[in-house]
Amino acid sequence: MNSNRYFQEISRRLMQFNISAEGIKNGAFYFSFDGAPLCHVAPDGANYYYSEHLDTEEKKGLCSMVAEISEETKIYVLTVENASPLKAADLRDGYKLLCEHENIVLAGTDLGERGYLFVTWRYTYARKGVTLGHYYHNDYSGAKEDFAVRSGLINEHKLFDKEELKEVYRALDQGQKYIPYLTFDQEQKILELKKKVEHVSPKAVEAYKTEQETQMEKPIFHIQIVVGYLEEDLLKVQKDSEGAALMHELKLPATASELQEAYDFQTKKETFYQTVKCIRYPDMISDMSVIDLDCLNEAAKIIDQMNELQIAAINEK
Repeated sequence: MNSNRYFQEISRRLMQFNISAEGIKNGAFYFSFDGAPLCHVAPDGANYYYSEHLDTEEKKGLCSMVAEISEETKIYVLTVENASPLKAADLRDGYKLLCEHENIVLAGTDLGERGYLFVTWRYTYARKGVTLGHYYHNDYSGAKEDFAVRSGLINEHKLFDKEELKEVYRALDQGQKYIPYLTFDQEQKILELKKKVEHVSPKAVEAYKTEQETQMEKPIFHIQIVVGYLEEDLLKVQKDSEGAALMHELKLPATASELQEAYDFQTKKETFYQTVKCIRYPDMISDMSVIDLDCLNEAAKIIDQMNELQIAAINEK
């Protein structure tokens, strides 16, 4: 195996985790994190760390990740390096034949500093060319899974896609947090299953966590205080000199000064109308009107501290 190419590819993959490549010494490749030595990788893929520098759980986790990435990288670098060229009509040079079954082929090519490109194709008639390519840039695992499904080696109905795994992880995560009276063994089993999903599809887990963070950043209520008058049950909104609607918006929970601004706006207007929409949990209430903003703000603060199962229980009532 070309050790320099192997180390270059590991370095490219580790850059996104702020792990810096320090260079080659005594045949091994050295990495650092936050300016301190972290670990080094030997040409055979073995990973060695500096125990005196692993003073946080983050660094220990990074070392484990480096070991996993170095092993996975060694496999596909060796595979592409040792594979025979894929011979197909109208196909540019550089693709290597990694595997084939029935009329489906798995191929790969080395793009240098840009990593590796993996493709699954279907052979054309008489197997002289290839067509219907599915391309996987720097995703060897994804290409292998696609090959297994397209070639019939695995029944696609027995696999979970990213969206399905995200929902599985959601159920496990919320079950661990909110199901009452879980035994120790039950909770440990849930943790094992979560780790399995994290290993199988880290992108699905990342999508779930991002969704959760985004949801929790939303306000509970969004209030619109609109100046206007009713005409045949229709609200005629008053406008300013520039043609913009006279309106004040408030998101709850709010600070005391934000509430005071809303009350001041109401005081200056003879006629106004309020609508309240629930944003974070849209199924909890429908549109409604409210007079006491302080009371609704206190309710928003309470809801903000509640978990999703408690919110669901309120909806059922």
